[in-house]
Amino acid sequence: MTQKAAQAHEYPELADRAAREPNQYKRMALMAAFAGTRVSYIKNSSLKPFNSLLGETYELVTSKYRLLAE
Repeated sequence: MTQKAAQAHEYPELADRAAREPNQYKRMALMAAFAGTRVSYIKNSSLKPFNSLLGETYELVTSKYRLLAE
């Protein structure tokens, strides 16, 4: 579950660009693209979950942040 939540936020630059966009229609399109990436990751991800008892972790590194989930 932590992997799916992390992958859903893999493109934070779309939300950042939307926050700075003065045109309301472009802002709406950027937020729709951000939401669409979240839905596609959650819907199409059917991977075996990580087992933290075995020490399995998930790491996501983007230009803005680094996430390590166990």
